[in-house]
This record gives sequence, C-alpha cells and structure tokens, in this order.
Amino acid sequence: MNNPLNRLLKGRFRISTQLYLGIGGAVALTMVASLVGWLSFNRVGDVQSRVNEGSVPEIAAAFGVAQQSGTLVAAAPRLTAAATREDFSRVTAQVAEERRTFEAQLAVLMRQGGKEEDEERYRRIRDHASALTSNIEAIESEVAELFRLSARSEDLRAELAKLRGKLSGILVPAIDDQFFYAMTGYRKLGEPPAPRERHFSEDEFARYHHLAELHADATIATQLLASAFNMSDAPLIEPLRERFEAAAGRIERSVSALGTAHLHSEVTSTFDRLFQLGMGDQGSLDLLVQKLEIEEHQRDLLVRNRDLAIDLVAEVDGLVSTARERAREA
Repeated sequence: MNNPLNRLLKGRFRISTQLYLGIGGAVALTMVASLVGWLSFNRVGDVQSRVNEGSVPEIAAAFGVAQQSGTLVAAAPRLTAAATREDFSRVTAQVAEERRTFEAQLAVLMRQGGKEEDEERYRRIRDHASALTSNIEAIESEVAELFRLSARSEDLRAELAKLRGKLSGILVPAIDDQFFYAMTGYRKLGEPPAPRERHFSEDEFARYHHLAELHADATIATQLLASAFNMSDAPLIEPLRERFEAAAGRIERSVSALGTAHLHSEVTSTFDRLFQLGMGDQGSLDLLVQKLEIEEHQRDLLVRNRDLAIDLVAEVDGLVSTARERAREA
C-alpha cells in the first residue's frame, strides 16, 4: 500500500531527511543554549549589581566611618591643648570640618541599611557615633569655659595684688605709728606727747599687737589665695580653704578688737572684699574648683572617646566581614 504514511516512513532513511533533522536539532540546541546563556547572564548581572550596589558601598562607607572616628579621637586632645583663644578657634574649625566628614561617611553607611540581621549592629554604630560627636562638642564647650575661667582668674589675680598693696599701705604705717605712739606718746608731729600712763599702757600695746597680727594674717590670706591660682591638685583645695577660713576668722577678731576708730572702718571694707575673693561665689577658690572639675571631666571624655572609637571600629569590622561574606557568596 503506497500511501503517504508509508512514503514518510521510508523517507526517514534518506540523507536529506537526516540532514534536516540534524540541522533542526542543532538549531534547537543553539536556541536552548542561548536561552540558558541569557538567563545566566541576567543572573550574573543581578548578582554583580547586588555586589556593586550593596556590599562594595557598604564596605567603603564602613572603612570611611572607622577612619574618620580615629581622626576625631586624635583631634580631641588638640582642643584641650590649645594655649590661646586663637589656637582654640583654629583647632575648632579643623575639628568641625573633620566632624562634618565623619557625619557624611556615617550618613552614607546608614543609607545602606543592611540586612535585617544587621539592624542591631547598625544601631550600635549609630549610638557610638552619636556619643563620640557629643563628647567632642562637650570638650569644645568646656575648653571655651576654661578660657572664660582663666580670664576671670586673671582679673581676680590682679585685684588680689591691688588689695594686698592696699592692705600693706594701710597696716604697715598704722603699725609703725602705733609702736611709735606707745613708746613716745607722739601721735602727730608738732603736737605735745600724751601722758606716759596713757601711751605706755596695756591697751595701747594690745592695739599694737592686734595690728601686727592683722598684718600677718592678711599676708597669710593673700598668699593662700595667690597659691590657689597655680594649684592643680583637687585634694589640696579643702586644706587650703580651711587655712583661709581660719585666717579670715583671726582677721575678723583682730578687726573687732580695733574698736570703732577710723582705721577699723577703712580696713573692714578691704577685708570684706578679700573674703569675697576667697570664699564668695565666683571667687578664686570657687573658680579653682570649677577649673579642676572641668579638667577631670575632660580627661574622662578623652578616655571615653578612645573606648568609643575601639567599640565603633569593632562594630565596623563586623559589618565589613559580613559584607565580604555576602560578596563571596554572591
């Protein structure tokens, strides 16, 4: 039976038919290979894009944050070491620029977002960075306050020198005059001397003794305050304060013993100002306490900054390691 089906079955053994089938198979394989290649290239492109847009920027930003945190920590001691306001202004400008760079690097890193498992690490990095910049700002503020306290201390030092000169100008002549009167009876030249029983008496020698003690205690009090301007050890403040208060108590007793004479009123106002310089608000001892407290706090902040930088770098290293592992897996 010579029907079309038989002819088709017999035709499969012909060379032309086999060629058609071979070429058709090759075309089909090429199309399949092309499809697989296209899918593979798309997959490779997606992975490369993920690496380029995710892991690489994350690693670069993390390195930038770590580097700038070290720069900020190194800059902080320059703030505390500034000797003049001009130096401080110059260093402050430099630190402000470094802080802006650090914050820019941090912003880039935070925009990466990270995976869900990295959220806690990103939060810690944010907290450490915020604490570091806050500490830098606190140091700047405290250094500015130290300059204010130093200027105030210089004013008090100058006023103390004037008070010391004024007290000496009052008390030294008064002591000489009292001794001369007690011995000779002459109060003023050109006037007759007082009777011996009046000038060479216990009361007049007691007055001379009070004046001498007043001068000695005034010298002690002014020297104690002068030493406070150069003091750098906090434990010495209270002993110095106690010695000054003891000298002030003796001065008040000696002034009271002088009675209501003109000399009494003259030295009272001067000693009141001396006591204010020593024990009053914003006096030399109060300024000394503030200065030492600020310096101690600054030392704590510098140590804290180093610890924060170490913690921050550790977190960044962990982030970099995770990003590298993701890139390797990709």
